[in-house]
Amino acid sequence: MKPESDKKDEHTFKPEKGRVNHSEPMGNDNCSSGSTQKSPWEAKTEIQIHDDLPLEITDKYRRFNQKYTVYNRGVWDSKIEHASIKLESSIKGILPPLEEQGFTPIDYAQCIASWIVNDYAAAGSQFGIPNQGLYQWDIEPNINKREFNNPEETSGIIKKAAQFLGASLVGIADYDERWVYSNLYHLLKKESMPVDFPFKPKSVIVIAIEIDYKSNGESFSGITVSAKGLAYSRMAETAYKVATFIRHLGYRAIPCGNDTALSVPLAIMAGLGECGRNGLLITREHGSRIGICKIFTELELKPDKPITFGIKEFCTSCKKCAEACPSKAISMEEGTTFKGINISNSQGIDKWYTNAEKCFQFWVDNSLDCFRCITVCPFNTPQNIHHDLAQTLAVAEFSRPESTFGFDKSFNDKGIRNWWNR
Repeated sequence: MKPESDKKDEHTFKPEKGRVNHSEPMGNDNCSSGSTQKSPWEAKTEIQIHDDLPLEITDKYRRFNQKYTVYNRGVWDSKIEHASIKLESSIKGILPPLEEQGFTPIDYAQCIASWIVNDYAAAGSQFGIPNQGLYQWDIEPNINKREFNNPEETSGIIKKAAQFLGASLVGIADYDERWVYSNLYHLLKKESMPVDFPFKPKSVIVIAIEIDYKSNGESFSGITVSAKGLAYSRMAETAYKVATFIRHLGYRAIPCGNDTALSVPLAIMAGLGECGRNGLLITREHGSRIGICKIFTELELKPDKPITFGIKEFCTSCKKCAEACPSKAISMEEGTTFKGINISNSQGIDKWYTNAEKCFQFWVDNSLDCFRCITVCPFNTPQNIHHDLAQTLAVAEFSRPESTFGFDKSFNDKGIRNWWNR
């Protein structure tokens, strides 16, 4: 039973739902990185389409202040600061490698190389610093503006271009101030800033970049962090290219990585997936094995609609990510809640909250990021029959499906040993 302060009341927003049999991926017009042929998952899955975020929101919800992300707390909060310095030193090679499989100088070198485009061309974006390098805001558009017949036509063109320019998945959402940070925080300057867009955004293009599947099984290692770094570098490159495309059509655009706004609710609003127990976006195509970037624009586009396809029901019984989490940062509770765990949670939305402090501390202890909650998730596997099984099990409310049907992929020590010899 939820505590009294956590009960849903008459002020709670409850989205209206409609059911539809849909055979194409929502939010991307088949803009996935694989074949355009429908998989069994796409062809058979019955999804629900929503007019708003398919999570209940209380009237106590407030826009999140970027100062309170666990990364930014590393420069002002004594509880996090020491850990933040140690992790950054490990990644940059200031502290000696552990000389263990997955943590050797070779692994660290690949890790640093994979992040290099992000680190030098979009410096600090992964920590939330906006308006830097490829993510800069103030590039003027073409003075010759291209006129379009209607928002639907424009959306189709933008999605096609985004796919060509590197998007694994792409969707469109209306601009919604709820998901923009109440204040930005520059961790290098250690100061808060207002979110002062140079124009009034009308639409947000949300792009997912797939993280390499073969590498992500080697969790707790530089190999997995390299795969993530490569995706983040591609995020910066792709977002910049799409923003450049829009600017050359005569419209202003702002590309973003982890900065400026909350990526997960924007991706949900753009029809790319649902929020899982691990607090991350779960897509039908790649699970949580993605990085998310977005482009704010003054272009008026036709928005996609949020979808649900059984993630909440599946996560309720699965709990694999919570069991596998080495820091126990993921909730084991069966039910969702409106209450966060600490100040790094954006509270007031009915979901599972993760403990960012515990998660971050494990990153420090591990000397690198962790990927285990993504690796063990059944939806992490490439598109195949497993997704049909997962959907069936979610509807049937079966328990512990992952081991039974071969979903139980976790830390692969042998994979780390053999990775460089494949």
